[in-house]
Amino acid sequence: MKKLNYLLGLMLITGMIFTSCSKDDDEPLPPSIQFKGGTGYTSADVTINENNTIKVGIIGLANSTSGKNLTQFTITLTTNNVPYVLIDSSINTATFDANYLITFPDEGVTRLSAKVTDKDGLSAEVAFTVTVNGVTGIIDYTDKILGSYDSNTGSSFASADGTVYSMADAKENSEKIDWLYYYGASVHATIAAPDDDEAATIFTGVNGLDKWATLNNTRFAHSPLTASQFDEITTKSQLVTAAQGANPTESRLNGLQIGDVLAFLTAAGDYGLIRVDDIATGVAGTINISVKIPE
Repeated sequence: MKKLNYLLGLMLITGMIFTSCSKDDDEPLPPSIQFKGGTGYTSADVTINENNTIKVGIIGLANSTSGKNLTQFTITLTTNNVPYVLIDSSINTATFDANYLITFPDEGVTRLSAKVTDKDGLSAEVAFTVTVNGVTGIIDYTDKILGSYDSNTGSSFASADGTVYSMADAKENSEKIDWLYYYGASVHATIAAPDDDEAATIFTGVNGLDKWATLNNTRFAHSPLTASQFDEITTKSQLVTAAQGANPTESRLNGLQIGDVLAFLTAAGDYGLIRVDDIATGVAGTINISVKIPE
C-alpha cells in the first residue's frame, strides 16, 4: 500500500487553561472530548472527493471531578486497518480547543479519530468515517484500430498515450507497448502481452519480439461487464474496482468477440478496461477497441 499523505492546516488553538490538580479520587474518572458542530465543521460520517478538505474542530475537557489535566492529544487516520498518526501533541491543560483543516488526496475509506489522555492515563476518543471518491482520473480512448500481423495497420498499443505503433516503431518504443493484436487461424482475434510466448511465434523477423529491449508483462481477464456497462465506468474508483475484480492474470486472450469487455493490469501497475467494438477477421484484418485507463 502506498504511503498516505495528508495535508494539514492548524487554524487555531485556544483555551489552554492551566489548573492545579484536585485531590485523587478513589476511582479515577476519564476526561471528555467532542467534535465541534455547526456551519463549516465536519463532525460525522462524510463522503468527499479526492483532494477535498474538511474542517475538524475538537474540544477536550479534563474531568470536572478528578481535575486531572490533559497531557496528550492525537488525531489518527486509519485506512485498510493501517493507522497513520497525523497529530501527536504533548499538552498540560484542563481545556483543549483546536481547529484543523485536513486534505484527503487519495480515494478510499478512512476512520478519523481524535483522542485526549489525562495525567492519570485515562482517555476519551471520538471518531467518524471519511469516504473519499475518485472524481475524474480516467482517460478514454475510442476508435483505436489495431491490425493483425499481415495488416498495414500497426499491431502494438501503448495505453499511456493511446498510440498504435507499427512493429518497427514498437521495437524502438518497446517500453511503452502494453499489448499486441493478431488473428490466428484457430485462435482467431487475440490480444497478447509483449512477453507472451505465443505472440513471440507470431511477431518475428527484424522487428520481432525477440529483438525488443523490453517485453512488458501486461495481464488480462474477461470482465463480466457488458458493452453498455463499460460506458457507465466514469470514475477511477469504479475502473479500478471493476478491473481488479476480474483478476487479470493471463498473458493473452483468444477468440475475442464484438462486445467483449476485458480487464488488464499493465507492467506499471495500472488497471484498465478494453471493449471490443469491431473485428475484421483474417490475418490482414483489424480490431477496433475502446480503452479506459487511469490518468
